[in-house]
Amino acid sequence: MLFLPQNPCCTTAPLVTPVACGCDPCSAAPVPTNNVSYSGPNLSCTLIATCDSATVAFQKIDTQICSLKQQIYNLQMALASCCPTTTTTSTSTSSTTTTTTTIACPSCLFYSVTNSTLSPVSISYYQCGGTLVNTSVAGPSIIYVCACAGTLVVPPVPGVSSANLGACPTTTTTTTVRATTTTTTTVR
Repeated sequence: MLFLPQNPCCTTAPLVTPVACGCDPCSAAPVPTNNVSYSGPNLSCTLIATCDSATVAFQKIDTQICSLKQQIYNLQMALASCCPTTTTTSTSTSSTTTTTTTIACPSCLFYSVTNSTLSPVSISYYQCGGTLVNTSVAGPSIIYVCACAGTLVVPPVPGVSSANLGACPTTTTTTTVRATTTTTTTVR
């Protein structure tokens, strides 16, 4: 494990180089990541090798994360096309056939989908009623959806992300009943 000294500059970045007495540690220049090398053993999962610079190590980690995100997306798409349906309803008229696929939805969650890119991205999810929705998110924008838990599929595109915001908001209806006041005057 790597333990770094407390940073006297009151920032979250720890100091890597010791500071000589009398010097202002907060004015010390940061060390570029190209000038710091990894000295541990070769790492099989991230492919970081002994003597890789920190810059190269971060690039290798990023590549592995992007690869994992793509694999997760591919699995979600395969599962969505495989066998998620519990009921299928087809309606046919003389020239149009509409098929609606629904699933059993044990719980619903509220999600945000953020697209920070300039291009629209396609997403899919099952609405809380169990109906499949394929839509796109324009860029740059944020949309909010209530979806069956675990069914939101967002492509692994840099600048596109989703967040679970918890339970779906509920709407409440308040009915106010006003009683009519009747005044009766009796004259004697």
